[in-house]
Amino acid sequence: MDDEKVTLRMGVKEIQAMDDFLTERTDLGWTRSQFIRAAVAKYLQGDAVVTSSDKGNGVFVFLNKMEWDAIAFATGNGPYRDEEEFIRCCIRDTIAPNIAAKNANAFEAAQNIPR
Repeated sequence: MDDEKVTLRMGVKEIQAMDDFLTERTDLGWTRSQFIRAAVAKYLQGDAVVTSSDKGNGVFVFLNKMEWDAIAFATGNGPYRDEEEFIRCCIRDTIAPNIAAKNANAFEAAQNIPR
């Protein structure tokens, strides 16, 4: 197979995210080029959904088509304005009760400390 050279321009944030991923996943042993080839292959297989945000902060989560379709269905047929609101509500509904319970338990334990 003859490789053809392609020039790719990426933003600093995207490069940093890629480098962070490669640093965390040393088991892959990938170079940047191998990472980009794998990402393109996944995208062409339909297993990757690419989105962007101009808000400058946040968490980027890559979902496969089935996951993205499920979220799109929930937002299209439910009370959520968009995918972002749906995900925020899911996190709030899942995490907030656990944090509140842990805080209540910590407060109760502190009250029972002998003086």
